[in-house]
Amino acid sequence: MRHVGLFWSDETENTPIIDWDSSHLDFEKMHLDIWKYTSGDLQTELESQYAIVSHPMATQWDYYGGPGFWGIISDRLKVFLEPYSKKCFDFCGIELNSQPYHVIRRIGVIDCLDKKRSGQYPNGRKIYYDPCVFLEDLLPNTSLFSIPESSSIFITDNLARKVLSMDFRGILILNAGGNQRTGENLIWDPDW
Repeated sequence: MRHVGLFWSDETENTPIIDWDSSHLDFEKMHLDIWKYTSGDLQTELESQYAIVSHPMATQWDYYGGPGFWGIISDRLKVFLEPYSKKCFDFCGIELNSQPYHVIRRIGVIDCLDKKRSGQYPNGRKIYYDPCVFLEDLLPNTSLFSIPESSSIFITDNLARKVLSMDFRGILILNAGGNQRTGENLIWDPDW
């Protein structure tokens, strides 16, 4: 059985965070609904964008999450993830504390959620799936991917092992088969 993880930013009390007031990040251009499934010259739209993080280890951090977008990643994490994410994500350059970083943009999805076996709960007009169960024959091999039913970033078990073996900072991988609403069974087992 293959396992799938949630690719999240690790946010603890010691985590550097983006100073939204000092940064020049056009939230509308970074919001996940604006660029969903579109291609185009986002780089031109974001070239004047920059993030400020007031923390001594700011540029040593590889992944910054935030509300309404998929995150900002370091140049070295982008180089590592790019070969594994081409079907669902691309990366557009910005600066963080005058260093090269990248906004994650969703450009596609893989329809591999097993809706019958996944937990379902309605929230207004939308149905959310939690925990997520995937159709193994449709899962990508080694990949960072997204599905139509969720705004989360998912990661296959073999890529999660590679990411965890590196010295990336700011990444938290959770069990996508766990329950996010209750926190039950969310711990990622590094032996998967």
